[in-house]
Amino acid sequence: FALYATLPSLRHYLLVAQDCWRVEHYRREDDGSWRLTVHGPGERVWLGTIEAGFDVDELYGKAEAFGGPSRTDRPKPPTRGVV
Repeated sequence: FALYATLPSLRHYLLVAQDCWRVEHYRREDDGSWRLTVHGPGERVWLGTIEAGFDVDELYGKAEAFGGPSRTDRPKPPTRGVV
């Protein structure tokens, strides 16, 4: 993220979790700072500068059908000392 954040044209940066229904949305504010919004089940991610968005349920519902995380899964803690 630190490298991408230096690109002046970048307005949105999304991290989509693979082990739970969670989307982290970083949005560049007018003053150049970044604002983080975390979205989960039942929420909508909106990318205002391009007037587009998506529902978290729709995104993960399709993945769940193929063995992805379920709506009730929680993030797994990081494993320490394992490479």
